[in-house]
Amino acid sequence: MNNKRRPKIVITLDKKRIRNLGINLLLLLLSLTICFLVLEMGFRILLKNRATSGYWPEENTIFVPDLKRSMYPNITNLVKFSPEFSYNISTNSHGFRDTEHELEKSNNTCRVLFLGDSSTFGYTVERNESFVRLFEKKLEDSSEKNVEVMNLGVGGFSTTEEYIVLEKYGIKYSPDVVIMVSTIGDFYDSLAYEKRSENPPETLIFKIYKKSRFLNWLYWRFKFSMLGDKILKFFGVSKFTINTMNFQAELVKENYNSQMVNRSIELVEEAINDSNDLCEKEGCKFVVTYLPTAHQVDEKEREIFEEEFNLNGTDYNMNSPQEILEKITNEKSITYLDFTKEIKELQRESNLYWETDGHFNKKGYRAFSNLLYESLGPLICN
Repeated sequence: MNNKRRPKIVITLDKKRIRNLGINLLLLLLSLTICFLVLEMGFRILLKNRATSGYWPEENTIFVPDLKRSMYPNITNLVKFSPEFSYNISTNSHGFRDTEHELEKSNNTCRVLFLGDSSTFGYTVERNESFVRLFEKKLEDSSEKNVEVMNLGVGGFSTTEEYIVLEKYGIKYSPDVVIMVSTIGDFYDSLAYEKRSENPPETLIFKIYKKSRFLNWLYWRFKFSMLGDKILKFFGVSKFTINTMNFQAELVKENYNSQMVNRSIELVEEAINDSNDLCEKEGCKFVVTYLPTAHQVDEKEREIFEEEFNLNGTDYNMNSPQEILEKITNEKSITYLDFTKEIKELQRESNLYWETDGHFNKKGYRAFSNLLYESLGPLICN
């Protein structure tokens, strides 16, 4: 039996080195904090009334429980910018990109109300360049009545939120026509709204990001670079965008059998039917129209989408959202306008979308307003 003891390995810690390392780390953290504060102050001074997409002034932020999100009322001439575009935003006392409206409608007035998401809001362009205002101008020029168009579109709105805004706010203004502008994103957004808590928790980093002009600038500058966007997706920083696009890939599959997709369709159908029922009750016309995304009309963007989500030409239908909406509206005899074919033809002639951002550019908004007016203008406000 071997009774020899194994030699003990003794690790001697140099307390002086540990102390110096701790001091150096604290100095580094202090230096980074000071640099961040200096940069933040500089951005707040130099870009006093300019901000990237994720930043909204704290003093203009109001949380709305029914919508489970914040709205941003009484903003005046806030310039939103990115490497691709720059535009001004002003909001009314309710947080919509619109002027104030009297509840009571004056005689000989035709009031049209738009519901939708960032495209209806007029994201990336000036207010008078949005399709809502271009459509209003065309109606004013052709109608003998006083035309009043209300824009209740908000970035990220789901079909469910659009119905809530109509019920709680819009219908009080006695609109003659309500136009709901749908996109492929409405399906995921409706599901996200249902899962969102009434007081959604926020991480410390996200809270700082929302309030920091510098971090917002850094994030969006990075995101608008091809490499930066890929890195953000790889590390899950653009989690919402990743989830949305993955969901869209499931939605367009020919034989989708996803519980989430089916639930999203149920939510969209419920919101459309509720909106239509409310309009019938209040005596106003209800219209649903579809605004296609770039990868639904542009061949290059479609190929990128197809490759990224391992789709091929035989197992998916890029027009699936439109066909779902057509079925929903047909069952209730709701007027439905789908301009995918027309936008696709126009896209071949000239680019209608921002290359990186993906929203309509000025040409796109103008094209959509023309199509909308050609189909709907002669039928309303006459």
